Amino acid sequence: NASSLIYAFSRYDQNIFQARGAKQVELMLDAGSQTLNLQVPSTEYRVPNTESLSIIWVGQIIERKALDILIEAIKGSEPLIKHTRVTIVGGGPLMNQCRRRISRLSHFQQYDWNFTGQLPHNEVATLMQKADVLVHTSYREASSNVIPEALSVGLPVICHDVSGMSVAIDETCGIKVPLESYEQSVEGFRNALLRFTEYREPNTEYRANLKKGALARAHTLSWDNMAKQIAENYSKLVG
Repeated sequence: NASSLIYAFSRYDQNIFQARGAKQVELMLDAGSQTLNLQVPSTEYRVPNTESLSIIWVGQIIERKALDILIEAIKGSEPLIKHTRVTIVGGGPLMNQCRRRISRLSHFQQYDWNFTGQLPHNEVATLMQKADVLVHTSYREASSNVIPEALSVGLPVICHDVSGMSVAIDETCGIKVPLESYEQSVEGFRNALLRFTEYREPNTEYRANLKKGALARAHTLSWDNMAKQIAENYSKLVG
C-alpha cells in the first residue's frame, strides 16, 4: 500500500495487487524488442512459392514449454501434416521423446521437421525472417524474450492467452489460445494453424496484415518505449 506505482507483467498480477490495495498498477512486460532491429514494413507481401506453411518453435525442450502441444496439434490434422514445415530451435531432455512422437505421424517426411539445436541469436533471427509464424506453446512463464524478438522481424505469433504473452499479443499480430486444458490447447493451436493454411496465394491479405501488425506491435513493446513510460511516470510521481 505504500507504493505509488507498481508495474505488473500480466493482468492476473495486476488484479492481485489492486485487490490488496495498491494505488496504481500498470502493465509492463519484462521483455522488450530492440528498436534497432525493427524492419520497415514492406508495402508488398509475397508468400514463398510453395504450398507449405513454415512454422518456427524456439525454446528449451522441457515440460512447461510444451512442444508436444504443437506435435499433437499437427498430428490431428491431415492438411497440417501434409502442408507444414517445422523448425525446432533449442535443445533439452525431452528432445528424443518429441522426435519419437513426430516419427509416428502419417505422411511423415524427415525434412518436414528440422531440429537445429541451440543457435546463436543472429541465426535464430534469420530463421524467424524466413518463417510464416512463431508457435509458442509454453504455458508457464512471464513474457518470454522470443515473442518480442519474433515481432521485431515481422513474424506473427500463436501462443497461450496467459501471463505476459496475453499482454504482448493481440489480434493485430497473432492468435491467442485459451489455457483451459491440454486437450483444448491442442485443439486451439490446431485451429489457429489451420487459419494460416487457409490463406495461401492468391489471398495473402490475412498473413500480410499480421506481419505488418507484428512490426507495429514491436515498436509499441520496444525497450525505448518502456523507458519513456517509466520516465514519464516518475516525473508525474515526483512532480
